Amino acid sequence: MTKRRMDLRVVAGLVLLLGLAAAPAPAQQSPNKDNGFAPEKVFHAGDLDSVNAFNGNLVLTLPIGSSYPVGGGLSYQLTLVYNSNLWEYVDLGGGNSTTVPNRLANAGLGWRLSL
Repeated sequence: MTKRRMDLRVVAGLVLLLGLAAAPAPAQQSPNKDNGFAPEKVFHAGDLDSVNAFNGNLVLTLPIGSSYPVGGGLSYQLTLVYNSNLWEYVDLGGGNSTTVPNRLANAGLGWRLSL
């Protein structure tokens, strides 16, 4: 093998190695953007409000009207829920992003009406 061929193989190997090292790793969603209740995280339950101890996300739950039993310990009730995570980050592509109000808030900014 000639010296020139060996040099080309070394250069090609280095280019391949650098190309693999520069590939982006798959991204995970930041826990600071979590919405709602996750049972594996720390919460204080039983009152009208709860705070996620990891990201400080405040959730207020206000019952509206009375609870209607269905049977077997199951019941439903209309509730108004406030979540302090008001904004969603939308990726526009090309490294650009923007913020929009949370699309799940159907009763005002941060508020959601649900059963």
